[in-house]
Amino acid sequence: PPETRAIAGNVKLMPPEKVAKEALAGIRAGRYHILPGGSTKFAHFMYRHFPSVVRWVMDSDLRKYQRKNG
Repeated sequence: PPETRAIAGNVKLMPPEKVAKEALAGIRAGRYHILPGGSTKFAHFMYRHFPSVVRWVMDSDLRKYQRKNG
């Protein structure tokens, strides 16, 4: 939905080859969580340690979108 695009902003998709490479490396290493890419790791860290801040930012982006698109 448009609201999801508003919250996500201009996030770039990772190439599938890079995701697959990191997924296989994580599986080989026996990791439970496999987070490809630096931005994914940062988002996971923030939500794990500061969930209220992440929700506040996302809610703020959503409110801005709703005011603009009414």
